[in-house]
Amino acid sequence: MNKMTQEMALRGAVAAELRSHMARGGVTQEQLAKMIGTTGPVVNRYMTGKRDIPMRTMVAMCDALGVDTGRVIDDAIAATHRTH
Repeated sequence: MNKMTQEMALRGAVAAELRSHMARGGVTQEQLAKMIGTTGPVVNRYMTGKRDIPMRTMVAMCDALGVDTGRVIDDAIAATHRTH
């Protein structure tokens, strides 16, 4: 897998991890957007992998969802290794 493909896979895996935590907490994209001070469409672009999530934003999202940022990243990396 080339570097660009790896980055795209990791971006998607991070988004999937965040969506999973949102679903467990019953948090919508619109609610998360308000919690972190942005808009629903921006969060949607993050969650669909269309836009990279800046680290500061990822930390804010994880804090809002009550999950450790490192865990989200570790779980996303593990998921990319399981699928490739």
